Amino acid sequence: MNHNLLFTLLLIASPVVSAFLASVVTYRYLTRAQKREYLYQHRYAAYKELSFQLIGLRKYCLDKISEGELNAFYHSYTLDIGSAQYQNEIVHVVETNAMFLSNSIQTIVQSVVDKLSLLCKAETVILGIANENEKRTYYSFYPIVLTEIEKCLQELSAEIEL
Repeated sequence: MNHNLLFTLLLIASPVVSAFLASVVTYRYLTRAQKREYLYQHRYAAYKELSFQLIGLRKYCLDKISEGELNAFYHSYTLDIGSAQYQNEIVHVVETNAMFLSNSIQTIVQSVVDKLSLLCKAETVILGIANENEKRTYYSFYPIVLTEIEKCLQELSAEIEL
């Protein structure tokens, strides 16, 4: 009789225990899924904001290259806010979204920012030069920054899997 009572209790308790275990596992899975979704949404927004700034900087560099080459079809379609403003905007985006950007992206963006600081100095020198031929020598910094921007945009696309 003692064994019958034990089997009866196990028969009653096993569905309760299995339901409890299933609910705990489901709760943990859903919590992790919600965290992953939250991180993915913010990471995507950070990448989008960073790529927006980089594309604006790329347009700016292309306009300046055309201006330096005295291209007959040159017409600036961007606001001429300068490389220093773009540098500040990119640094701000990285600082506010550092949690959501990978280390490799932060390293590549830092490389772009370093090249931008050189470009800022070159633009300062360009403003002080009256001779157009001397100015053109400083326009060689724009393609350097442009290649760094392209590397960064490719890495962003690879990270977000586009």
